[in-house]
Amino acid sequence: MGMSATQARYLNLIAQQSDLEFQGQQINESRSTLSEQTNTLYSQLQDLSVPTPPHTSDYTTIQYSGSLAADNFTLGKIVPSGSTYTVNLNYQKAGNSTYSAGKAEVKSTPETIWVKELDASETSSKTAVVATTDGQIGANTAGSDVNGKEILHKVADQSELNSGDNANASVYVMENGKFIQKDRAQITDEDFAKGVYTKITAKYEETPGAEGEDPTVTQNYTAGVDYYYHGESTETITPGLSSYEEISSYYVSEGDSIRHATTSDFQYNSATKVYEFKSGVKYFKSSTEGNGVEKTNPDYSEGIGKSLNGNPLMECEAGIDKYLTEEQKTSAIEALRNGFPEKSNLTDDQLLSEFYVSFSTEGSLKIPHFTLKADINSLTDGSSTQWAEYYDITSSGIYTKTETYENCELTFDTSGRIIKISIPVTNDKGEVIYHSVDLTATSVTDENAYQDAYNNYEYDKYEYDKEQQKINAQMSIIQQEDKKLELKLQRLDNERTQITTEIEALEKVINDNIEQSYKTFSG
Repeated sequence: MGMSATQARYLNLIAQQSDLEFQGQQINESRSTLSEQTNTLYSQLQDLSVPTPPHTSDYTTIQYSGSLAADNFTLGKIVPSGSTYTVNLNYQKAGNSTYSAGKAEVKSTPETIWVKELDASETSSKTAVVATTDGQIGANTAGSDVNGKEILHKVADQSELNSGDNANASVYVMENGKFIQKDRAQITDEDFAKGVYTKITAKYEETPGAEGEDPTVTQNYTAGVDYYYHGESTETITPGLSSYEEISSYYVSEGDSIRHATTSDFQYNSATKVYEFKSGVKYFKSSTEGNGVEKTNPDYSEGIGKSLNGNPLMECEAGIDKYLTEEQKTSAIEALRNGFPEKSNLTDDQLLSEFYVSFSTEGSLKIPHFTLKADINSLTDGSSTQWAEYYDITSSGIYTKTETYENCELTFDTSGRIIKISIPVTNDKGEVIYHSVDLTATSVTDENAYQDAYNNYEYDKYEYDKEQQKINAQMSIIQQEDKKLELKLQRLDNERTQITTEIEALEKVINDNIEQSYKTFSG
């Protein structure tokens, strides 16, 4: 190789060597950045709070119970007052009270609705399935008792309705205690809330398991929920009140406006056992826009602009005064006071102002359903379905009545537990004497609070696992990227080593040529 070519190759290799070193610097900087990101993720991982499952002992308390006269009680709040105590005794009473009847859908009530006037000749033919309560499959029913029999099987949603044995079965909807046959294409979410059933042949099969294993059970019914199928009636229902259709779903004209129909707008047919149209009355049913006339919605003008389960919500006192007798109103106030002891110190008007009320119709009766205003007012309008808890009245409800006694004396055992309470009472002579009651101590676990805490733990654990998986996935991506850069750096290093070796060889050639040239000129 000539001297010029050697020098050109030498300069080219020097340039390549510089470029490789520059690329190596960039890769090292990228790896440093990845290292910083990894450290950040490690810090996030260490900062995650590991959820701790609740322990039942955290929700277990000692409950003291005893009896005074004919009433059983438990000790409530205990406040020391010098050498004595002020004690609350919680008595279990039976009487008018409220109970949580479930959750119902809350909807905004439109100011106007479209209705269509009905002709008296219009009828609605429906088939009622005869399936009585005593025909319900009990929790202890043996599979052999059910197998092969026609039953009405409850389905949860559209997916279950269209799958398996249910796909081609007849469909029924629970309407006010009756099963009404319905076209499966017309089944709505409201129907599922009432209860949708399919008529199927019950299947119960046991496949023997391997040695030492339990048999496999295949069934398509739910014990304690499904009903035996007894056949169909041929009853034809004319529009009006029947055993499964409320008369208030109709409207009648009142001047230029409409109102909900009542039984007085119909005539009772003792032969068919239904209410039929009275002649001369204008009847309306809900319709769609453009297929009827627009009228002021009586539910909107009567209520607060919202409905609960399709019934207008009203200011409590106004609704009670309108639909309940004075005796029923007194019972309702007593029930609310007993069902919500924390509000027992409120006046009647103050108590009623805490609630909204809606009414459903059963025959000629109006049944009240109470909802806390705070629950309704906390809802915000949106596209999602909204629900609120409502409370109904029972005349035999069990509720807690609290009485406070001052200057009580308590006796403790060596472990610090209360074994006796002495309550001051005034006798017939006006003397204060102490009535002593032996107490029984039992451990009581608040299962609802524990379950709520455990549900929160499960949610926190899910969130923790999800965040941990997210961080680990990000770290895995960074590690893979770092590995690629490391391999690329090794390749550049190998190239640099080869170039360095060749540069050293060319330097030797150039030096030898220079030395030989000097010898030639000096010779």
